[in-house]
Amino acid sequence: MTDPSHPVSDPSGNADRVTEAYHQIRRLILFRRLSAGTPIIQARMAEDLGHSRATLRAALQRLVREGYMVETALGTYSRFVVASLTVEDMRDLFFVVGALEGVAIREVAALPLEEREELAKQMELFNERALAFVTASEIDPEQANQWDTEFHIAFTSRSTGSRVLSQLQSIRPQVDRYRDLYVNRVAGEARILASPEHQAIVEAIRVGDPDVAERAVVRHWRSGSVRLAELIRKVGERRGYGED
Repeated sequence: MTDPSHPVSDPSGNADRVTEAYHQIRRLILFRRLSAGTPIIQARMAEDLGHSRATLRAALQRLVREGYMVETALGTYSRFVVASLTVEDMRDLFFVVGALEGVAIREVAALPLEEREELAKQMELFNERALAFVTASEIDPEQANQWDTEFHIAFTSRSTGSRVLSQLQSIRPQVDRYRDLYVNRVAGEARILASPEHQAIVEAIRVGDPDVAERAVVRHWRSGSVRLAELIRKVGERRGYGED
């Protein structure tokens, strides 16, 4: 079984085809054409998507690394299954991201005043744009989510800790899966509730206190996990085969 912590190259050498297959399968998962718990029949999927078995397998292994798939050993073979979506898993992910971003923001809060103020203004703009897309007459959750992502990247990207950044890059797609499948259903309410928490993070950066900044970030992710847990319980966890 492949170690998901290490990159997998396409045996055919065609990285573009692997990326294409990756995006095709990811879209099937996000648009619920492949439900949680669904086993992948590799020969059939490779034929349906127009890829070789080697290309498909490399794409599936990338999805394993990002948390969309689970790979288990069956004798000398591997089996790929679409990963479940549960309150427990979501809470773990949110707590880990909160802790990682908390480490990153401590460094940001120690930047010189002028740099902190510039960053704070940029983050305020991102927060305002995210909010605008869910308070307009026509809600656009995709755009709101994009600006929300930009808000978090704005300060985490200023960290010089390569290990923290690599861990965040690895785990963010798994968080996005929950956001895309659940949060979009209540995009307006979710973003409105998160906006003051974002502003608290901004103000913590302005103050320049690493402890205050870290607490603001951790509190934001933990509050988000509580809100999302309520929604998941209402809509239903996604574990089984062929669930809608």
